[in-house]
Amino acid sequence: MLNKVQIIGRLTKDVEKVGDNDVYRFSVATSRTWKNKEGEKQEETEFVNFTAFGKMGETIMQYMHKGDMQYFEGRLQTRKVGEGEDTKYYTGVVLESFSFLPNGKKSEGSVNTDTSKASSADIKDLPF
Repeated sequence: MLNKVQIIGRLTKDVEKVGDNDVYRFSVATSRTWKNKEGEKQEETEFVNFTAFGKMGETIMQYMHKGDMQYFEGRLQTRKVGEGEDTKYYTGVVLESFSFLPNGKKSEGSVNTDTSKASSADIKDLPF
């Protein structure tokens, strides 16, 4: 069986650390466009919730910010909260890997991830 999600989208807000644990949460917006029967352009946006753990979450929190477009890969996971009639289910993506996209930065003063122009000293300083 296969449980794999691949998304390129923009962070909807900065990554948040959950409590004192190494758990990080963020959401990504991704859109699709099409033309309806009348030839009018239509657009639909999906918001996908992600959970990241440990060093991967730390790295994303440090280098990715609201509005940045990046590539994320993970697996779907559904959590059950509550019991009986109060039971709710939340489906999100557990992050397994990510990639910085060239020109994916939208925010001012962000880290330059274009390594084609970076010196070897710059590359050694990256945390991944």
